[in-house]
Amino acid sequence: MLGIDLPAQQTKLDYEPIHVIGQIQPHGGLLVLEEPELKILQVSNNTSRVLGIPVEAMLEKTLEDVLDPFQVERIKAGLSEENLDLINPTKIWARKKGDDYAVFDGVFHRNSDGCLILELEPAVSRETIPFLSFYHLARASINQLQQTSNLRDFCQIIVKEVR
Repeated sequence: MLGIDLPAQQTKLDYEPIHVIGQIQPHGGLLVLEEPELKILQVSNNTSRVLGIPVEAMLEKTLEDVLDPFQVERIKAGLSEENLDLINPTKIWARKKGDDYAVFDGVFHRNSDGCLILELEPAVSRETIPFLSFYHLARASINQLQQTSNLRDFCQIIVKEVR
């Protein structure tokens, strides 16, 4: 039988806001996607409110039907890697009306059923889009460096990436 330190677990839960445990944040959205075409299988109800598109209009469509096609190409390129650190976090923008866009911070996850989960939260700032491009480039380089087994390969990667 396992001994469980109940006070320690209760203390840990004291730091969690009770209204968010096991629930989607009310100010964000969640999409469940099927790869590789990024078909929308499920949508949280609040996604409709934040994107301004009815749930029924999103189901069975592709992410390209909901977001800008150029953006989806960039997302697909990032998702082709097994390691989602290369794409997370990412800025995602959705056209509301005319030239009015909503900008979101997006995070992708793959679940045990093989589905891709996209979490969206309204972006605090639009100015970080160039920073995220730099972040992803730097992250890709760092991942390559971490996989090297000797100093020579390490130095060759540094020279290649600096160029």
